[in-house]
Parts: sequence; structure tokens; C-alpha cells
Amino acid sequence: MYKETPPRPPDRVRKQEEARLQAECYQWAWNERPITRKVLFHVENERTGSNKIDGARRKAMGLVAGVADLLLLIARGRWHGLCIEMKTPEGYQRPEQKE
Repeated sequence: MYKETPPRPPDRVRKQEEARLQAECYQWAWNERPITRKVLFHVENERTGSNKIDGARRKAMGLVAGVADLLLLIARGRWHGLCIEMKTPEGYQRPEQKE
């Protein structure tokens, strides 16, 4: 039997849900794993509805498409950190995020 997939929520709604999920995860880490304080953080790397000049300034300062939502800078064995990309069940990674 053919089953239609439900329509995806608009990007704006999905981004709000991902932001809420990220905030919950960060608060959990802050409260339950104090060792992560100051080494788990979010780099503000989102594109905003700013003008071209502001966008060029952000790129000059290091804005890079596809950077993960949260970075954890704790070394474990041969690994020197963890990049965490938050997604809701409806979310998907863009090619630059997978790269």
C-alpha cells in the first residue's frame, strides 16, 4: 500500500525546534557534567537576514558554512574533540554540514 509522507514543517519551525533541542542538551551538560563547562559551546555561525556588507564582514571573521552546532573540546584517546550537529527527526544535514 502506498503511504504518503507527511509534509515537512517549514524551515523556520524546524530551526526553532532544533534551537530548543540544543538549549536543552546544553543545559543538561552544564548541570549534569560540570567538566564540560567552558569546553562545550556554540559558535554563532548562522546566517542572518543581514545585508551583504555584514555578511562579508562575518566571512572575513571566519564564518564557515556547515560548522557544527556545538563543539566539545575534550580529548579522549586519539580524539581531540567532538562536533555535534543538532537535528530533529524531520531535519536533514546539508551537504556542507556532511563535509
